[in-house]
Amino acid sequence: MSNPFELASLFPPVDREAWRESVGPVLGSSTFEKKLVTRAASELMIEPLYDRALHGTDDDPAGLPGSPSFVRGVGAAAGPWDIRQRHDLITASQARTDMLADLEQGATSILLRLHRTPLAGELAAALDGVYLDMAPIALDAGPWWREAVEAFVAVWNSRNMAAAARIGSLRIDPLGTQARFGLPVGDDLPWVTAFVDSPHLTTMAVDATPYVDGGAHTVQELAFSLATGVEYLRWLTAGGLPIDNALASIEFTYAATSDQFETIAKLRAARRCWARIASVAGGAAIAPVAGQRQHAITSASMYTTRDPWVNLLRSTTAALAAAAGGAQAITVLPFDSAIGQPDELGRRTARNIQLLLQEESNLDKVADPAGGSWFIEDHTTALAEAAWAEFQRIESNGGMRAALGSGEVHEAVEASWSARLERVNKRRDPIIGVSEFANITETSIEREAWPLTAVSGADARTIPLRRPAGVFEAMRDRLERSGSIPRGDNLVFAANLASPAVHGARATFASNLFAAGGFEVTNNDGFDVDDLAPMTAAFRASGAKLAVICASDAMYADHAVATATALSDAGCAAVWLAGAPGERQADYEAGGVDRFIYLGCDAADELEFALATIGVS
Repeated sequence: MSNPFELASLFPPVDREAWRESVGPVLGSSTFEKKLVTRAASELMIEPLYDRALHGTDDDPAGLPGSPSFVRGVGAAAGPWDIRQRHDLITASQARTDMLADLEQGATSILLRLHRTPLAGELAAALDGVYLDMAPIALDAGPWWREAVEAFVAVWNSRNMAAAARIGSLRIDPLGTQARFGLPVGDDLPWVTAFVDSPHLTTMAVDATPYVDGGAHTVQELAFSLATGVEYLRWLTAGGLPIDNALASIEFTYAATSDQFETIAKLRAARRCWARIASVAGGAAIAPVAGQRQHAITSASMYTTRDPWVNLLRSTTAALAAAAGGAQAITVLPFDSAIGQPDELGRRTARNIQLLLQEESNLDKVADPAGGSWFIEDHTTALAEAAWAEFQRIESNGGMRAALGSGEVHEAVEASWSARLERVNKRRDPIIGVSEFANITETSIEREAWPLTAVSGADARTIPLRRPAGVFEAMRDRLERSGSIPRGDNLVFAANLASPAVHGARATFASNLFAAGGFEVTNNDGFDVDDLAPMTAAFRASGAKLAVICASDAMYADHAVATATALSDAGCAAVWLAGAPGERQADYEAGGVDRFIYLGCDAADELEFALATIGVS
């Protein structure tokens, strides 16, 4: 009797080459590599289809959870990941109130960020009522880490806490501080040997988020973190710590982004590379030592101030990826954190995203949920190999401290940011709610501004926070501050030709593009190309200074010049044509078309031109 559940076996086998041949006719004049293979920001290639043949082997280099190379995680013994909520020490009373509320409602630890040197007794007042032996505190003290650690130790001492009860992370990160604040690292070694007897406390932090928030791509983020980790291992062992204690003293912080597969593969690749370093350094091949302790925080650079509710979706995707990638602690930034100091809603939704992932999705119950996917496994390996090669190059040139001191890191991040910015400006990396589907009538959310941060002794060589959305948000801010909106100067008249079937797609494209800069495109059902008088009358009545012609390529050939001329004669300050001009560009420009918008054009440049045309500097 045949198997009633047969499915795949009923179809003849098809190899990869046969599949590629069948795809060829569909691509037409384009090539497989150009049309279907994606080039990531790190220059790694992402195939459209992964199968056993492409993966190349039945071997499993990832191993088992809890076993070297720890690609699949440090093992089930780690339990649920730590829901680490970030709070800011601006006033001790407010920080205390907010921290206690979050801990009561599901957060399991606190990431406490400082913006200045803590005042005498301030940290003790903020932590009053927090059970420090149950709720770990991770310090994010930046250049004030010495004073913060001293104040934190004083709190422990005042409570007579035994060494074994002192849990959390001191997060001493001199190289990360240099990158973010421009504060050079001194010659004195971090004095962390005093905390060796605290088995549940990590002292050093390798925070890679300054590089990502400055524009670094994933391979750079991994390589910089590995080089920094090795630098700290050298410092710690030189200070007398055994290698196993030094390995156990370091926590790594990575950025979780809305690119979920990249985030998953990155965390897996980081553990693989660090396990190799731990092995070479002579550390024991056990999870608490060689298995990299990872903290993931949703990347501040991906947050937007416009349509900030979309940040909830970005945060959820990033948190899911961090959990699936095996992070042991996750911090979700509130959706309104790019605007200013988050309110209760922002903190609550950030916390609840993680609670839902744990208690409803049960992601903490599965080891390496993305494992076994040919794409994830292949991309993990590709990231690990590329990052290892870059890490070796940094090491051969003197290590991470030398790379930061020479400016090599800053230049690499700047180059990566420039490439990213070009993709954002051309909307190849779309930002929903900002560069795509912007809502120009949205009601702004007001939040109290973050306190200004000043660091004495810092130089100008820093890696700043760069938000891709900021390019378009700044243009909208300038337009609104100029007062042009009440005058109607932000209107763009749509010179739609013929029926909606002819102009509809390009009119929608034009509306979407101009909205990214705060411009509203007036819509209509189209005008008769044989009589442009109604169109010019409608343009004058609209009060607009700008116009965009929308129709088909065939109609442009016969009517674009006449339409542009009519608009110019009616007082239009600038005329765009929606669509790539091709060989006719010179003719259109000679006939009065000023600019062109199309898929892949520099949208930011077109919007800057529009702003300048209506007098917004």
